[in-house]
Amino acid sequence: SLYQSAASDASVLGGMQWQRLYAAARGAQTLSAEGFVRWIRSQETHASTPNPGSTRCRRFRDAGRLSRGGHYKLLRPLEVSHSADGAGVVIRSAASLLADGEVCLATVCTVRHDSSLEVHARLLSGKLVEAELGCGDAPAGEETGIGFCTESEMCLKSVAVCAHLDVEEEEARARWDDPGAWQQFRMRFADEDKGDLAGSTNGARSGEAGRQLRYGDAISLTAHTGHYLGVRDGAIVASGRRQGEFGPLPPKQFQTWTVEPVAGSTHEKGQRVISGGHVALLCEGMYLAPDGKGDKCVHGVAAAEAWAMEAGERSAPLRIGFELALVKSLSSRVRWHGLGPHESYPDRKAGVRVGCWDGSVSEQTFKYVRPQENGNKLETRWMALSDAEGTTGLLVASIGAPLSMQCHHYAMADFDCEPDSTTPNVRHGALLREKPFTTLCIDGAHAGVGGIDSWGSQPLSQHRLSLEQPIQWAFVLRPFGTAEVAEGVGKLAKQLVG
Repeated sequence: SLYQSAASDASVLGGMQWQRLYAAARGAQTLSAEGFVRWIRSQETHASTPNPGSTRCRRFRDAGRLSRGGHYKLLRPLEVSHSADGAGVVIRSAASLLADGEVCLATVCTVRHDSSLEVHARLLSGKLVEAELGCGDAPAGEETGIGFCTESEMCLKSVAVCAHLDVEEEEARARWDDPGAWQQFRMRFADEDKGDLAGSTNGARSGEAGRQLRYGDAISLTAHTGHYLGVRDGAIVASGRRQGEFGPLPPKQFQTWTVEPVAGSTHEKGQRVISGGHVALLCEGMYLAPDGKGDKCVHGVAAAEAWAMEAGERSAPLRIGFELALVKSLSSRVRWHGLGPHESYPDRKAGVRVGCWDGSVSEQTFKYVRPQENGNKLETRWMALSDAEGTTGLLVASIGAPLSMQCHHYAMADFDCEPDSTTPNVRHGALLREKPFTTLCIDGAHAGVGGIDSWGSQPLSQHRLSLEQPIQWAFVLRPFGTAEVAEGVGKLAKQLVG
């Protein structure tokens, strides 16, 4: 068969990872579910140099920066069965992508005997996780409910005056009971930017899987204006920009808040904070509290005041999809059917058109002065990566709606900052150096790139993603050889998706 001939060279499709999955699926009747679990978990390990052939779910990105995620936890044992037509093996999985279990990925992967790999993915959030998957991700033995992890959106409601904290320009107030955009704050662990702080209850860095907010942790709060909430001259104000050119700027000590349990409550230091729970926020020896007069301006006081910490809108990522690493010599040429000939994004596509395009992978990377997101191809029906002659390679074909795809001879981290860092790996486009592999991205959803200003504003609302509704996408991977090339990879793509 084509697969057997291609598999004789371990570098085809990136190497042994594909062969291991295919061989394991072929022998699924004798392979335990635990074996599949170990295999899947091993593929989700984030390394600085991708293992050729490995596939992983792309980390969430916020405002163009890598998230401090990396959380991947199976929510239930993998389900392994033979496909209805008997032509392959079906593997069903469900995993949480964030520590609070509020964003989950459900996949159905079919490994067929013709060597193709068909993937159907569905991203769920909020109540849909429980409704459709019937499972959650609350730590064992702890209070259930929505938790808070880094970059969580939240609202703070004063228990004393029944009003939400909001920010207008620099002034912090507690005026209205209905939460809106002005009442939204973004939480971030303080020690992820400037090292461990005294009083932190969790020794793990925020980039590690499973970290959630606990009583005693030190955090920063960013208002909708993009400024840190802090103490100045005895008053609570929002000052000091959070977003720098290469990522979040670390908060000052007077912008760092310690989350404490409220006096008289049953919560203790080290316990998980859940949405709706009451907390006291301490900064520079002063507690966040409303004064209860006039428009209820907020001032720091010496006595603890209770605030209800409520989960806000989930911050949507800039892209959702999968990332693969392939051997460079077998993926130096790219052909695709979609928008081209150059890069395209939801807010950058006026100069592109639909067609069949052909070029080298090296030509698909645009070296901006400051390395950043580039090279995406919207509305891609299929993309074929092959050797220079185009005789052997990997075909990716979308099932249903077209997808966003891109390929580079660089790691995606070369265009961004690594977690726990505010400086990029490469500061200038001329310093980019090709890697001995090819990165292929298959994205089900992609936000715009913005470019509205030069200080980090997000794309326009119509060009952002939302997690309010499920996001689903599907594609099929298949190696091809000389026989398929003679008939055309476009024809093969049509055959794969029916």
